[in-house]
Amino acid sequence: MTVTEGNTMNGADTIATSPARPTWTLRLVEGLATFAVLLLMSHTLLNVFMRYVMNSPVRGTNEVVAYWYMPLIAFAGFIFAQAYDRHISANLIYDMLPGKVQREVLLGGLLLSTVLCGIFAWYTLQEALHSYSINRRVTGTNQVIVWPTTFAAPIAYAVMAILLGITSIRVMMGQNVATADESGIVKTPKTATPTRQWVIRGAIVAALAVGLAIIFWPGQQRETIAAGAILMMVILLFLKVPVAFALAGPGLLGLWVVRPRAVFTMLEAKPYEAVASWSFSVLPMFIFMGLLLWKSGLTTRIYEAARHWLSWLPGGLAVSTNTAGTGLAAVSGSTLGTTYALSRIGIPEMLNAGYDRRLAVGSVMVAGLPGQLIPPSTFLVIYAGIAEVPIGPQLMAGIGPGMMVAAVFSLAMVIASTFWPRMAGKGSAAEANKEKSTWNDRWRSLAPIWPLPVLIGIVLGGMYSGVLTATEAGAAGAGGALLLTIILQRSQSLGSIIEAGVETVIASGAIFLLIIGAEILSSMLTLSGLANGFAEWVANAGFTRIEFLLIVMVAYLILGMFMDPLPMMLLTVPLLIPILGSLDVSLLWFGVFAVFMAELGILTPPVGILSFIIHGIVQDKNVNMGQNISLGDVFTAVGAFMPIAILAAILLILFPEVATFIPDSMSR
Repeated sequence: MTVTEGNTMNGADTIATSPARPTWTLRLVEGLATFAVLLLMSHTLLNVFMRYVMNSPVRGTNEVVAYWYMPLIAFAGFIFAQAYDRHISANLIYDMLPGKVQREVLLGGLLLSTVLCGIFAWYTLQEALHSYSINRRVTGTNQVIVWPTTFAAPIAYAVMAILLGITSIRVMMGQNVATADESGIVKTPKTATPTRQWVIRGAIVAALAVGLAIIFWPGQQRETIAAGAILMMVILLFLKVPVAFALAGPGLLGLWVVRPRAVFTMLEAKPYEAVASWSFSVLPMFIFMGLLLWKSGLTTRIYEAARHWLSWLPGGLAVSTNTAGTGLAAVSGSTLGTTYALSRIGIPEMLNAGYDRRLAVGSVMVAGLPGQLIPPSTFLVIYAGIAEVPIGPQLMAGIGPGMMVAAVFSLAMVIASTFWPRMAGKGSAAEANKEKSTWNDRWRSLAPIWPLPVLIGIVLGGMYSGVLTATEAGAAGAGGALLLTIILQRSQSLGSIIEAGVETVIASGAIFLLIIGAEILSSMLTLSGLANGFAEWVANAGFTRIEFLLIVMVAYLILGMFMDPLPMMLLTVPLLIPILGSLDVSLLWFGVFAVFMAELGILTPPVGILSFIIHGIVQDKNVNMGQNISLGDVFTAVGAFMPIAILAAILLILFPEVATFIPDSMSR
């Protein structure tokens, strides 16, 4: 977690999580990584062109993408994620700790992460040297040389270890800790008496000691060892250790006790194998496409079109916001990004029209929920990798549920505005002065959003028809978004493209680092027998499909109060997958269900990250239009919409065909 010196707070220097000023070296690596993203896109599109137009595909495309572009993008992303402090982490307990204890916990997490990165650097270096010594090539007819990119893994881990070490030294020098949340608000560390600080320290040490004792106590059953590793993981997550390291550390400890040889396999081969994947190459393409479209200004245009066409409905502006979020979900795949963009457009619009502030806030918050269901969806891609199901059908399985969720929320807004018209500004002075959209306005609003149906047709149509693989569809969408950015941004397009490329590399690196940790933990759960033992227990309990899924739904809602979506998925999916077959639950369907339930976690307090982001945004006078919107108002809005989300989840359980119909029709 690289840091910079922030403002003085309480007379002491602080450590803030804002990124350090990039050096020329970092700028060079940024440029190379962005070039790798563009190469991945261009090479993939060239292969599609050559295959269908010239009837002669580019030989070795899959291998070059998997073993060259992907390692360069992902391992460079590791470095950026560390340099810019963009690791995925959970902050619940950490943010509640006194300042001095925060510093000690942060230092402990930094040292743990440093040690793990150093270990990975050493063992991946041995694997790279072995690969070099035998001049390893990809098996098959293409014979693409692989060994040079295997050195990207030890280099990335070594640089991360150095950056972590530097930060550890700075923390040990006595600087206090100030963290900034996702809305940019700096959190002042809490104060506490010395006695209370020692009690907190003792509780943390005791919890970690219990976890270690369960893992290493002689004669323990393998399942108990795995349970101890999970306990350790949860504690580390709550103490703000990056999720990737919170998964990998306990996973490696559990493996060391259960099957020591497996530890060396994980350390040597897993980092490169997890990254060098043709299937996962869809991730940077989808991320790049979404970022380019966001920077092109398409968000505002989509909202304007939805407003012109739907504002006549009861609660029409809220419905327009929800519809715009669904449209953006089909080209963005980011719940946070969609909600962030819509909040600055939709909330002022609704408040000016006399809407109740809670309806305005709530409609924006749920507008982004289809973002990880309708392709492109990074969460569904990650799930597909964990569950080992085809990525294309898994992405297509999210279309129906995504549309259903949007329809359920829109219908609820219309009904609420019909029965309580004042919530939607009915009868207010603002409503009386509101200009009505004409048919001319409606038709004209469609012209600026022509890229949306085109890109949706390319991405979804290509995957559904089988003409394009998921990666090829992502590359085609990214290529279209690139052209759109050049057309709309003109002189500023180069800067937008570079920014999108760098953000793609950072996001890809953070995700792949997390995937490596998840696969290590998943292997430990499998080898320990805990996953299969849990499956047997469920089978013996005699649960029906619906009973089991309702229990899982409640468990996800509870976990969502304390964990972010990705950690929640990575913890639960490996445990639940062995159970699904006996209950006749489709893996494709469960992927959609798990992602939707995990997404609700970004809404629910106390962790609900989206609630705090929205609260930070609505403190801007240009957004709140002079109204006081408190955190309590945000939580009230969440509470009002949560039953509707639960209803959508129940409908998905009762009618699984909503998710499976499209993937099933693809295979016919």
